[in-house]
Amino acid sequence: GLHLLRKHLDFGPSTLGLDNTPVISATHHVRPRPGQYLINEIHNAARHVVRKGALSMTWTPGHEGILGNETADAAAKLAATGPAASSSDRRLPRILRQPLPLSSSALKQAHTADLKAAWTRLWSQSPRYRRYAHLNDHLTPTKCRRLLLPMARRHMSAVTQLRTGHAPLNGHLNRINRSDSAACPSCNHRRETVRHFVLDCPG
Repeated sequence: GLHLLRKHLDFGPSTLGLDNTPVISATHHVRPRPGQYLINEIHNAARHVVRKGALSMTWTPGHEGILGNETADAAAKLAATGPAASSSDRRLPRILRQPLPLSSSALKQAHTADLKAAWTRLWSQSPRYRRYAHLNDHLTPTKCRRLLLPMARRHMSAVTQLRTGHAPLNGHLNRINRSDSAACPSCNHRRETVRHFVLDCPG
């Protein structure tokens, strides 16, 4: 809208209607933020327009049948389908005639996502994956920290041992050759597992 107003020589007081409240809010601030170069371009275009006539910016509800808003949405969706549907370079604002700068925050997010995907792939190929796969949905790093950090060290150790199955119970001790029997010493169940110890053992 600002680009079109700049191209017109004569016009009266103008109002721009946007259905994006974050953009409207961002135009009132000049502190650095992601995409600040676009906000700076809006300010620059607005200064040129104000020299010709009064300008105001207001919120309009989206998808409510407002002709100008619906027309702009349709044009934006068409342009997003590819270069063939976009305007020629000479009709675009100068800032859009070249590739836009890359966002540092977007690059960091993409890099983090790539690292997580690589870690997931490598972990799934690990010989230990099958043993601990059942923990993946429940013991994520974030949940683990939230659960364990408030605890005393001895409680943290006990929870970790029980959750991973590496607790000093006969089922585990027998598997690592530290106990002659895997049976529960309290009820003689054939295998003293964490589940048996916590939920099933009557002793």
